[in-house]
Amino acid sequence: MATTIQINSTIEAPAEQLYPYFSDLEKFGELHPLIKSVKKFNDGLILVTEHIPLIGTLGFDNKYVVEVIASPLNKVTYKIRLPLWVRLTIDFSFVPSNAIPTVLTETIVIKGIFPARLVLGVMIKKYHQMILDELKAQYTK
Repeated sequence: MATTIQINSTIEAPAEQLYPYFSDLEKFGELHPLIKSVKKFNDGLILVTEHIPLIGTLGFDNKYVVEVIASPLNKVTYKIRLPLWVRLTIDFSFVPSNAIPTVLTETIVIKGIFPARLVLGVMIKKYHQMILDELKAQYTK
């Protein structure tokens, strides 16, 4: 089974200014409040370490592998393998690709057991909305 979540944001910037935040996972990690480190490998795969908060300052580190598939200025896809056979596909699409404003649509598909889909869905939506809100604020100043 799969859970699909969609987040939309209109940002007052052309796609060519927004695209690097999503096509380069190191740059995306600068905005993401949970990402602690990003390590690129020669085969194009990327190891991401996140700190997942539980209660207060307590939490745990989670490591996972990401494949980034970038299409020039209009779409970026993350293919993510998590523990317990959970798989994520995150598509960022930018419309229009050469004008202001840009409508950024993020589509997240989570495959795996129901409890994992539920928890991940809530967390991803919360933190990715924070990222889009931060970008929106940067370009409306």
